[in-house]
Amino acid sequence: MALARAFDADPVLNWVIRKDTLRKRAMREFFAVNLAYYTRHALVFAADGCDGAALWAPPGKWDMGGLRETLLLPAMVRVMGAARVPIAMRSMARMKAAHPREPHYYLAIVGVVPERHGQGLGAALLQAGLVKCDALHLAAYLECSNPANLGLYSRHGFEVLEEMVLGRGAPPLFRMLRAAR
Repeated sequence: MALARAFDADPVLNWVIRKDTLRKRAMREFFAVNLAYYTRHALVFAADGCDGAALWAPPGKWDMGGLRETLLLPAMVRVMGAARVPIAMRSMARMKAAHPREPHYYLAIVGVVPERHGQGLGAALLQAGLVKCDALHLAAYLECSNPANLGLYSRHGFEVLEEMVLGRGAPPLFRMLRAAR
């Protein structure tokens, strides 16, 4: 799966996802769960040959809700390992509490396989969602989990709201907002 490959070196995801022999399967399951949710409730854009994808949630659809998250606990154990689930739950709660309340599109995930980096696919995926935001005069919000991507988001009008650390030993997560246009 392209998203699993795209996020293989992501600092925040690597802080959460298991690092044992089940890691490859865990990465695929993590993105399969997210893709299933966002395909039903949001906008999904794919790049050339599915070498990249962006999952955008429209206003009011960014939060999976407590029941769905509870139902996902078995998958979370498989993806993270039982010892990391409480850490992930606390991290998700912190991210939810900091999430903007005004209407916006939420860029939950955007990724491109490593061999296609620098070819404009990430920018195209980002722009596809921003066109929708602009047509509706809505803001866009994301959490950047890799500092290497801050420049891309800044070039598309996102500004850092906060550098957040989700827990002990966690790399920074950058909360970013692009104002409505």
